Amino acid sequence: MWEAQTYYQRPFAEIVALFDTAYVSFYKGLQGVGGAALAGDTALVAEARVWRRRLGGDVYDAWPLALTALHGLDTLLPRLPAHREHAVAIAAAINADGVARAFPDPPQTPLFHVHLPVGADAAMRAADALLSADGVELFGRVRSAPDPDRCSFEVSVGENAMDLAPDEVVTFLRALLRHAT
Repeated sequence: MWEAQTYYQRPFAEIVALFDTAYVSFYKGLQGVGGAALAGDTALVAEARVWRRRLGGDVYDAWPLALTALHGLDTLLPRLPAHREHAVAIAAAINADGVARAFPDPPQTPLFHVHLPVGADAAMRAADALLSADGVELFGRVRSAPDPDRCSFEVSVGENAMDLAPDEVVTFLRALLRHAT
């Protein structure tokens, strides 16, 4: 929900009012250590509490999780619109260049996929070569595609990506694909 709100441009309360329950993660966009919150009616929350305990999720001393979540709410939540704007700019640069394809176009959140014109094995070998040669790591893993000569990886634009200009990302993609041939 944190990231989607930047696309919908509606207050959080208006978005969640459409649903019986809402679950928000503290570790993704907010970069917390872990944890989440579930909101719903009293009966649902009571039942979820029982199942959380039964499944081992009732952490006795979870204050570090709460602290990192609060820090993310204070410092990163206000930055999520800028993260999405930067994701849109990076995706647009990738699509304008044509060396790869960013999807969806434009990204609705700070997360999108980059589709490469090489297979997964070639992309992983090229990623290792790019890391060795230039110290750049574009992804940790790729997803294969039905076409064995294509694959994709996920991009999540957060604070760590804000210093990268969109044209720099395209340059890195071009270098990656040079290593793949």
